[in-house]
Amino acid sequence: MSISFIRVDDRMIHGQTCTRWALEYPCDGLIAVNDKAATTPVLKAAYKNASDKKTFVWTLDEWRAKCGKVLASKDRYFLITKDPITMKSILVDDGFDPGEVKTVIIGPCNDRPGATKLGNNQAITQPEADALGVTLLPLRTNFGGEVFLDGVTMTHDEFFEKLTQAKTLPTTSQIPPFHRIKRKEGELMQVQVWQAALFGLLACLASMPGLGGTVLGNYTLGRPLVAGLIVGLIMGDVQTGIYLGAAIQVVYIALVTPGGTVSADVRAISYIGIPLSMVAVHSMGLNPASPEGQAMAVTLGSAVGTIGTVLFYGTATVNLVWQHMGWRALEKGDLRKLYVVDMGLPWISHILCSFIPTFIITKVGTSMVDLMKAYLPMDGVAMKTLFTVGSLLPAVGIAILLKQVATKPVDILVFVFGFTLAACMGLNLIAASIVGGFFAVINYRIKILALQKAAPAAASAAAAEFDDDEEEI
Repeated sequence: MSISFIRVDDRMIHGQTCTRWALEYPCDGLIAVNDKAATTPVLKAAYKNASDKKTFVWTLDEWRAKCGKVLASKDRYFLITKDPITMKSILVDDGFDPGEVKTVIIGPCNDRPGATKLGNNQAITQPEADALGVTLLPLRTNFGGEVFLDGVTMTHDEFFEKLTQAKTLPTTSQIPPFHRIKRKEGELMQVQVWQAALFGLLACLASMPGLGGTVLGNYTLGRPLVAGLIVGLIMGDVQTGIYLGAAIQVVYIALVTPGGTVSADVRAISYIGIPLSMVAVHSMGLNPASPEGQAMAVTLGSAVGTIGTVLFYGTATVNLVWQHMGWRALEKGDLRKLYVVDMGLPWISHILCSFIPTFIITKVGTSMVDLMKAYLPMDGVAMKTLFTVGSLLPAVGIAILLKQVATKPVDILVFVFGFTLAACMGLNLIAASIVGGFFAVINYRIKILALQKAAPAAASAAAAEFDDDEEEI
């Protein structure tokens, strides 16, 4: 085996390489590939004198010319480059096969101009990250209600300028899992063609009457709470999807569709509103858990809900054509044709009125988000109005729900009790749900005991009535 060890180290050949690593892996010589070192006599001599083994300092072209001899050699060599870019050229671009060695050790890469500091003795530039296949995620910095991405939406100079003017110290927030953000501003998140196609398919399954059925489709896939998870998985940011889906669900928590009346269509809210909300939140640097981020999601979700109503009635109108075809087939006794009418033709309706509109809006709608970002400043009247309206809409959803479930004044006490727990004990939604589930079990058991006690009395009354009837006979 000619290559026994592969390493990227901006120091290249040094004491640790010659002693420590040489004890771990078999080594007869060292090969350092770096154009600057190979063409600078002082550097080349320094690297050669740092080792007591056979040492070669080559340019990349020299390596390409001699790598065949290296592979044919009986000696075992360490292959070292100064940066990941050169190593990628050797292993990936040139397709060099080191044999049994499948691991590349990444050593220290010191801080330099244009590099992102990762830790002690570890910094990386964007080209180096691209060579390694690594995504650099910028730190999220919060100034009041505004969230900035370090080095993307706010430079270091702008950070220090804001720091001198801010009344409160800035905070940082955790980078969401699976959160992939491009470095170039304006390209923070885009809806790809395959993602838009999946949203269109899910909109077909979730519509009502939907191809996924009422239970699986409309009442499950179509709910923003469920769709938030699904959209987050598709977009690669589960956390943001769940945050925004939950925020939008509150507005439509009491949504009912009596007969053919539809005030808002959840398929559009879920699979158009949530993707566009995620794009908007990311593009504007908003924290999805913040009131501003959730207000943005709620406003966009409500807007596309109106569009969804048009799509719903469009689907129903096209389905009338298939319905008449079904009646004619039934009159003729052609029952087999009903399978086509019931299971095949509705796909045309949903493709026309669900798939295609969802696909187009989610794919093209990102441009509208960019326009909003460019022409509507965060501190402007338009955005403040949008955030205000978005903050009020969840209260409307809760009010509609209370109107349905609170039949007695005492029911309001239970509702207020939940808010009291959240305010006094600092419970989040998950903890509040657990407490609510606990009280639901208690209430269930009380109801069961009451029914069990009432059953013997009802049975006795029935028996007595039966005896009376017998005596009359």
